[in-house]
Amino acid sequence: MIVFFCEECGGRNVLDPKILNTDATRIRCQVCKDQIPLNQISADTSKNIINTTNYKILLVDDDPFSLKLLYTLLKSDYKLVVALNGIEAIKLATESKPDLILLDVMMPDMDGYEVCRKLKTDVKTRHIPIIFVSSMDEVTDEHRGLKAGAVDYIAKPISFITAQARIAIHLELKRQRDIYKKQVQKSNRSIKKLLQKSSDVMNTYIEVQKFKLRLEHASDAVDAIILLQNAAKQIVWVNETACKTFQMKRAELIGKYCYEIFHGSDMPCDNCPELQTLIDAYAKPVEARNIKMNKTFMLRHSPLFDEAGEFIGGVHVAKEISGS
Repeated sequence: MIVFFCEECGGRNVLDPKILNTDATRIRCQVCKDQIPLNQISADTSKNIINTTNYKILLVDDDPFSLKLLYTLLKSDYKLVVALNGIEAIKLATESKPDLILLDVMMPDMDGYEVCRKLKTDVKTRHIPIIFVSSMDEVTDEHRGLKAGAVDYIAKPISFITAQARIAIHLELKRQRDIYKKQVQKSNRSIKKLLQKSSDVMNTYIEVQKFKLRLEHASDAVDAIILLQNAAKQIVWVNETACKTFQMKRAELIGKYCYEIFHGSDMPCDNCPELQTLIDAYAKPVEARNIKMNKTFMLRHSPLFDEAGEFIGGVHVAKEISGS
């Protein structure tokens, strides 16, 4: 299976890879019904097409029924490996190098939180995004999971549509981080030079908009706050959850600075996660307190780069952990 995001509406489309080798010249977007030339898709695989079968997901759950359900739901889309306990999960994460881990919380001997902490302290596995899957859905449970290093939290019983959307967005963010790592390895340019060369805000906005179209449809299905910002820290897009959380319309949030939203401040914060991710490919999530709103957020930042490796902005993914 391949997945691509429509340039017109940003909708997620799922196709059989065989269609690219047929005589068909166009396909219809499964969301907006717009006609899309097949040659446009096949000529731009690095930007628009995600071959999901290239991604490996580690499923961890001590309940054979839950494990079988997840396996059945995902086996046609991804390469899957499974573990029935925490010790086996750590071993497989090191050996099989998955792109994403779906991790149950309640397990005997070693629970999901401890597994997550061990994976995040190991240089070989700390870069792997982890999504907790659990029947515990209280704010304190999510807070504990995010603080342990997870990127998201899915409550049981699992909604397949929601799970697919969350998996897709976190794999796309991982793909962006992988691009970043490759560019760092190939280039000896300093971070200061990268930032100086990305001073053209208009070009930055255009590049972020292209990425936004691919994520927009999936992002609105996620109950986490997602903000896209340009290199100047100005917000250029938010999902519906952000609008509901901050009780503002999308047009009111766009143009504001990320620190205005998360900190209620007119100055960047001292422990800015954006600066940390530019220094280190892996950065721990940080807590952000908005005193004006009496809300606390667990915040993670992922930098974005264009095809030339230039820094163009970033994605903030956040969860409210204050319970207010």
